[in-house]
Amino acid sequence: MEKRSVDAELQKPVELYQFLTDGTFLLESGEIKVNGKWRWTKDSEIYLQTEGLTVNGKINKFEPGTNAYIRIIELTDKTLRTLERNDGDTWDSGFAEEVNYTAISM
Repeated sequence: MEKRSVDAELQKPVELYQFLTDGTFLLESGEIKVNGKWRWTKDSEIYLQTEGLTVNGKINKFEPGTNAYIRIIELTDKTLRTLERNDGDTWDSGFAEEVNYTAISM
């Protein structure tokens, strides 16, 4: 990660997800931007179909198999706790990862 995409205080990458009402999503982390489509698959579970990746202004196409699932474990006004896995993995494969997000002030 480039220095500006890391929270200097926490030393963690800063990721900004946007889930739009038209079924598209955007993910930004420093100079990396990801776009695609999202949909609910079950209660508290979202499927992300990634379509593109932009790094330092250069647009790349994503290969199939890079899609992911996000299971919402906890959601409050300030935090979002999820379990995330790639499309080819199962929830109990050992590759699912718990991720904690904190709201930013808008």
